[in-house]
Amino acid sequence: MIGAEQSVFGVALSVSCILEAAVLFFSGKIIAKLGSSVCLYIVFATYTARLLANSFIEHPWVAVATEATQSICFGLLYPTVTAWGSTLVPPGMQGSVQGIMGAMYMSIGRAVGAALGGVFFETYGPRTMFRIFAVASFLFLVILVILLEAAKRRQSPGAAENAVVASAGMSHDQDALQDDNRLTRDETMEELLENSRELPNADRKNGPGKENVDLVSTDA
Repeated sequence: MIGAEQSVFGVALSVSCILEAAVLFFSGKIIAKLGSSVCLYIVFATYTARLLANSFIEHPWVAVATEATQSICFGLLYPTVTAWGSTLVPPGMQGSVQGIMGAMYMSIGRAVGAALGGVFFETYGPRTMFRIFAVASFLFLVILVILLEAAKRRQSPGAAENAVVASAGMSHDQDALQDDNRLTRDETMEELLENSRELPNADRKNGPGKENVDLVSTDA
């Protein structure tokens, strides 16, 4: 519609993937710093701004900037909802929660979004389609704020936030523990190799001459 070349799509995808990987890497620290509810507010606000901006694009290269926000829309959303969901289930069910979240976002969500997007695109055009989805995202943001703030008032102050922060930081603690174990194994292997090198030297020092002396001493 706006005459974008293939290179624009390639650059936009590359920028989006690089920034998304960075946000995913630091997502645990971001959630621990801001809290899960604030992260969700940021995600939906970013979605709203991104969709609204797409409806006004005139130059193709502007899409590179809007697509860069995918790093927040997915890179911050997915870790937040999976960490939060993990605090609501019994121990051992965290993997099931992540699977359900992935199915809802990757499969059902994309299928419904693609179907509705196709209908709106054909009926109203791309710009109106983006604006409809921007309004829907903003409404979801308002509903989310109302529900989460109401839930916070019923709970003890900071209880839910602390649980999600602990879950988000768990992966970083596990990585640190694995690094420590790996370092310990490496040090143990080095000691074994050093001992294996010293054994032949000790045998050479205690050669045939030493054995003969021992035999003479025994006969005497």
